[in-house]
Amino acid sequence: MTGVYLKSVSQLPACHSPVAAVDARFKYFTNTVWPRVRDSASFGSGGLLLFVPSYFDFVRIRNFLRAEDNDMFETVCEYTAHPDVTAARSRFFTRRAKVLVYTERAHFYFRHRMRGVKDVLFYAPPEHPAFYPDLLNLLEDAGSSRQGPKAGGSHSSVTLLFCRWDVLALERLVGTKRAKRMLSADTNTFMFY
Repeated sequence: MTGVYLKSVSQLPACHSPVAAVDARFKYFTNTVWPRVRDSASFGSGGLLLFVPSYFDFVRIRNFLRAEDNDMFETVCEYTAHPDVTAARSRFFTRRAKVLVYTERAHFYFRHRMRGVKDVLFYAPPEHPAFYPDLLNLLEDAGSSRQGPKAGGSHSSVTLLFCRWDVLALERLVGTKRAKRMLSADTNTFMFY
């Protein structure tokens, strides 16, 4: 991975319990994050890898995206048959699908090599901290895509959604001191270079 990548971390609105965090995360994703992603200029060219740690959240997101537009996304989970994984990866790489929804368990068991990833959106922090750099290493440089260098170039974006109930997973990614600072900060967006 070369170049500078913008990594943005967005804190969810306050949740009063871990059970409420599940619904708050989905509501924040569907009402705030997804409209911004869908309306962004880079979304039109595709290449968004949506990483979902929980299979239950995966099903919920898959159903939401089906209601949005069934042809714009592909899914890869631990239960996806090998020929379907190959087809999904191909459609994503050739940009016939703009979004690839990928589960943590699929990555844990199979470590699929996804090509064509321009942006990564973590629906929640991964339980295994090694998966964060694994997925960042899938990002392709803006100038090294198969279409050739792009005029003006662009940076890939990495976004991670978290709330205070994700503190242990967040600590594994950024360390205890930074996690505490992130959870107690007034702002809800943090950038690292």
